[in-house]
Amino acid sequence: ERKELRIVADQIGAPTTAQAIASAVAGIVLPNITTLHDQLMRRGGVVNLVCAGETSWHGFATAIVGGLRSRGVTLAVDNIVPIATADFPTKAVRPGNSRLDLTRLKAQFGVAMPTWQEALARELDAYVQLSAPAHA
Repeated sequence: ERKELRIVADQIGAPTTAQAIASAVAGIVLPNITTLHDQLMRRGGVVNLVCAGETSWHGFATAIVGGLRSRGVTLAVDNIVPIATADFPTKAVRPGNSRLDLTRLKAQFGVAMPTWQEALARELDAYVQLSAPAHA
């Protein structure tokens, strides 16, 4: 219900939805169900799985508010103010850059992740649909 939100703008990453993760995992496991263990043991290493692209928490908040408004949702917030991490102290130290490389995911399993904007749009569409009053 606040008119103004103060959101950290100097931490960069890729917001990733549970649906995007589940879809990617299914895309890896299902076609390789009988050989996946052997493939993973042979290849070794880390395979990152996040949505493509990057944004700050401020950029993400701005996209959420803009996306909801464009879908007809009324919000109290008028202003989203970018702030530095130092202006929002927390017990947990957060990295300024938490981007992850998706090269191995694509090369080893042929999985291309959606952008965080595409994943967010799907979530906002689902939210609006679930929030709509039922028609008798």
